[in-house]
Amino acid sequence: MLMKEPAHQFRIEPRWPVALAIVAVLLLLVVLPGRVRVFPAWVPYVIALVVLAPMIAPRLTGAQPRWLRVERWTTVLFFLVGWGGNLAGLAYLILAMVKRPADITGLQLSASSVAVWVTNVLMFSLLYWQIDRGGPEGRMNDASARPDWLFPQAGAGEDPPPGWKPDVRPEL
Repeated sequence: MLMKEPAHQFRIEPRWPVALAIVAVLLLLVVLPGRVRVFPAWVPYVIALVVLAPMIAPRLTGAQPRWLRVERWTTVLFFLVGWGGNLAGLAYLILAMVKRPADITGLQLSASSVAVWVTNVLMFSLLYWQIDRGGPEGRMNDASARPDWLFPQAGAGEDPPPGWKPDVRPEL
């Protein structure tokens, strides 16, 4: 009697950290002052539903390829729209810093610029999460894939040693 090896189970990467980042981006967009906001105040709520719904679907459907594609394109579209809005907000902030209108204080400019910067960091991390090594399920199910971004300490052209993590301490 031949023993069958168990089939490789398809693993699904948890989405809650990414969902938290998306909610943080949308909250930052909501709390930005009206003069910096590109979209009306209700748009981030609609975007949240449109972006988060496809992130729930892979967990409920067992990560069917169709839902993974929908999630991927929704995330990329969210990045493009959010990045465009962020770029417009940054342009406004730079213009406000140059013109120095009387109704905007330095504290308001600083707070808005920090919100734009944090939004930018979160948006690019979301895009990286979606495209690095084939996306979330690609990373979970193909451990042999090389990362898209290598730290200099890892040595370009060669695989980093097992268990290597980036470290800022200088070597002695």
